[in-house]
Amino acid sequence: MDRSAIKGKNVRPVDFPCAGYNVESKAKAFILYQFLDIVTSKKEKLVLVKAFKENVQVDSTTKLRVFNPENWEKSLSVNEKGVFMQTMKGLYINRHDWTEPKSGNYKGVAFSGFRYRCNYCLLVE
Repeated sequence: MDRSAIKGKNVRPVDFPCAGYNVESKAKAFILYQFLDIVTSKKEKLVLVKAFKENVQVDSTTKLRVFNPENWEKSLSVNEKGVFMQTMKGLYINRHDWTEPKSGNYKGVAFSGFRYRCNYCLLVE
């Protein structure tokens, strides 16, 4: 992401989009596949979000963000148990970012780090 024109930090983004789907079963699958990953579970209107980096649950310094179908945003800390209340039916996006401070150059643009992001899409029906 070249932010040179606005005097911002350039980062090289790496994205991991994911979603969980049950096919012909209501059983929850808990398999981690990606470098950054997210799993969710629901209890009535509460949604618990757990984030992982390299198959290890992240610590309390990690911030998660949730966007609801109307695009409000809420920040969650892992030490708050990562719980949010669903407000309506629709698509929720749970976001986990992690930045590796490793500089480099990509197509002639210098960057100061890699920004890894996992966007987990949760459909609330």
